[in-house]
Amino acid sequence: MAESTIAATPYLGTLSAAELLTRHLSLPCDLFGAPVSGILNDSDGLFGSDDIASSSFRCLPISHIGSGTVRPASKLTGGVTPVGAAVPTAVFRAGGTIYFHFPEGPPKTTSATALVLNLTPAAYRVADPVCFHAGTRIATPIGERPVESLLPGDTVIDWKGIEHEILWVGGGKTDLPIGLISGFSKWLPVRVVKDAFGKGLPSRDLLLSQQHRLLMASHWAETLFGAHDVLVPARAMVGMTVTFERHLRRVQYYHVLCRSHVILLANGLPAESLFLGDITPSSPEHSSVTQAMQAFPELHRRMKRMRADYPMLRPREGRLLAQSLA
Repeated sequence: MAESTIAATPYLGTLSAAELLTRHLSLPCDLFGAPVSGILNDSDGLFGSDDIASSSFRCLPISHIGSGTVRPASKLTGGVTPVGAAVPTAVFRAGGTIYFHFPEGPPKTTSATALVLNLTPAAYRVADPVCFHAGTRIATPIGERPVESLLPGDTVIDWKGIEHEILWVGGGKTDLPIGLISGFSKWLPVRVVKDAFGKGLPSRDLLLSQQHRLLMASHWAETLFGAHDVLVPARAMVGMTVTFERHLRRVQYYHVLCRSHVILLANGLPAESLFLGDITPSSPEHSSVTQAMQAFPELHRRMKRMRADYPMLRPREGRLLAQSLA
């Protein structure tokens, strides 16, 4: 069970859960109260129909309603006009109150008078695991090995040829809902096609989670950010040769933990190992990663990022770099 603190906005109206799932339903902004903060107890960072038995918010059992997007709009004579970007939301009931949780931040309602809902009963993953997909080949002193074959005590080599002992390997399977809508794009793995960043980079198509950071070495990075080598979230590099994988219905991820945060070679492409410092009370993660945090509490407290040598770009900066490389 993972414990985290989230913000949720109470809905003050009287519509039922089924009515809230009506497509393109428009709700006045004044039907939403002030956001409240509370403890979410959750087993897997996933809001779904089984949460009533396994999750709670502010010590109250959760009843899942739906997930999707909300978009700020202005109600005028003759219709509703969007006045802002749609944001993802997860909707649930706790203690008789319906809450809207906005994992990526609330919608901007400065000039809005209503919120347009586009919800489905599908579950929603609040946090993305940082990990490799099954089949990824990790460099070791005896050659590349599938990530799912690695065990604690095995040795891997980083992109500079330095050996590191594996402390822990974990993972799990996630079923993706059929008919994924745009608001759920964060569920999708990223596919980096063979030779996307040069010959052998990667040596074969690479699948990994969207938050997984890749090491990009480029004079463009030095020009834009003052460092030749930078770490970039995979999702920020999506373009012609990096895409969202939309055809899988099940993903199987694996995490590789070493004593320090290192750059491994995944299908020949430099990519980070698991960084336990990412798992905080405000960032629920895949339950298997929580096991690693509990098994190695000293690493959770003291593990340092590779900030000095490899600056970590924000998604917006990563997209700028991707455009320059293209």
